[in-house]
Amino acid sequence: MNITRWNVMTGLYGTYLVRDDEEDALHLPRGDREIPLLLADRNLDTDEDGRLNGRLLHKTVIVQAKNPETGKPVSIPFTGPYTTVNGRIWPHAEVDAAWYRFRLVNASNARIYNLVVVDEDDNPVPGIVHQIGSDGGLLPRPVPIDFDGALPTLSAAPAERFDLLVDFRALAGRTLRLVNKGRNQPPGVPDPAGDVRYPAVMEFRVGESCEADTFELPEVLSGSFRRLTHDIEHGHRLIVLTPPATKGAGGHPEIWEMAEVEHPGDIHVPTEGVIQVTGPDGRTRTYRRTARTFNDGLGFTIAEGSHEQWSFLNLAPIIHPMHIHLADFQLLGRDAYDVSGFDPAVGGTRGPIRFDAGSSIPLAPNELGYKDVFQVPGNQMLRVMGKFDGAYGRFMYHCHLLEHEDMGMMRPFVVMPAEALKFDHGGGHGGHGEGHTG
Repeated sequence: MNITRWNVMTGLYGTYLVRDDEEDALHLPRGDREIPLLLADRNLDTDEDGRLNGRLLHKTVIVQAKNPETGKPVSIPFTGPYTTVNGRIWPHAEVDAAWYRFRLVNASNARIYNLVVVDEDDNPVPGIVHQIGSDGGLLPRPVPIDFDGALPTLSAAPAERFDLLVDFRALAGRTLRLVNKGRNQPPGVPDPAGDVRYPAVMEFRVGESCEADTFELPEVLSGSFRRLTHDIEHGHRLIVLTPPATKGAGGHPEIWEMAEVEHPGDIHVPTEGVIQVTGPDGRTRTYRRTARTFNDGLGFTIAEGSHEQWSFLNLAPIIHPMHIHLADFQLLGRDAYDVSGFDPAVGGTRGPIRFDAGSSIPLAPNELGYKDVFQVPGNQMLRVMGKFDGAYGRFMYHCHLLEHEDMGMMRPFVVMPAEALKFDHGGGHGGHGEGHTG
């Protein structure tokens, strides 16, 4: 099952390879040595005798028969035991002892892969994988992906994309495997508790000989890349991701759009939809929920061509991969927060959610490029900045766990000409103080 000849248009997904002059100047591997890898976990049905029949099975666990607000069942997001690559389960690729470029995308409903390359003895293979790009294009410099056997640095959430260079030159005649590492076991070992019963993803069979590969890994990938900083004029948004048990949520997590309260002394705490946050500066700010479901009124109106900082505060233990349409973003920082002040039964805070100065969370080197999908773990606030340009109209942002998106973790925003904003009296313009948390 050699994957190098597969059509990259697989199932409901399409793979589009976008190039520019900056990339062309790098002379990266091409042709048979540039391979899209579309990962997706699936389950298979069985016949009456319990034998696999090849039919896909979408099997989920219903945790609530119906959401009282939507009338739809509430279920745990789907994960399947079998990993497919370009539509096939556990395939192999016959590769030369040379450099290869892999365009990897996670097309799963909800599974987050922690990917590791291992050898024949299930030991991580160091020094061969380099990430050169992410969702929004080239990174400024190559980032080595080091597999130390404990905490892999190639974590792929649904819809995240990775542009990878792999150096097989010193591995002639070897068989390597790409595996999904669970939480509780070494790479390549089943981890039922971590929902990784079958860690195999695919196999690389490296040929015995190959003509000399003259490609050299560039020191600089994108000379045009510039880091965005807080000094750029920008607006602020605060989005809170709530636990499923929150009052009025109907058993599923929600996106709350928040607006800062100008006179917090007028509000009694705890109150449903009111959250207090103590930021890195020690100041406690009070926010009121302005929207929580897809059908609530429009909240965010944005001037085309403007920069904005969006801060996602996750009050639940699950990782939410958040996706904002239209713009590419840079991650500004991750901060740990003590979220114990939030009371799901009330639907608000009894005490402030507090910045945890003792838990530093540095950004990973491969998070420093342009992205439009970003992982927001529990008890964290992720700050991202981007420029909303190139189009006017109505767009969406949402959690990219498919079942969460379908159950309502999606909200609209509108981008309009800057001169038209003065006629918009609905608020939600995201001024510099709006949702400012750091």
